[in-house]
Amino acid sequence: MDQTINPVFRGLNRPLLILGIDRRLFFALLTSSFALFVVMSALLSSLILFVLLWSGAKLARSIDTQFFRIALNSRRQAVRYDPAKFSSAGEGA
Repeated sequence: MDQTINPVFRGLNRPLLILGIDRRLFFALLTSSFALFVVMSALLSSLILFVLLWSGAKLARSIDTQFFRIALNSRRQAVRYDPAKFSSAGEGA
């Protein structure tokens, strides 16, 4: 029996990054910096905010590369184990 080989492209498995951080997080940082610029009319403070948030996101990505994906997906998952509701089999119901 012949074995079928399906090519897997590396580009499909790579995360979508902009400047080394997740694209959704990048646009959130960009939006918050732009909002500060619009409200305060201060370009320097908005640039400083963007650089600080970007460096924090870059540091978080270097520590755990999948943290942002896990944090976003955890809201959609149902709670499977709640230690406050746990009762052992020996206790009366």
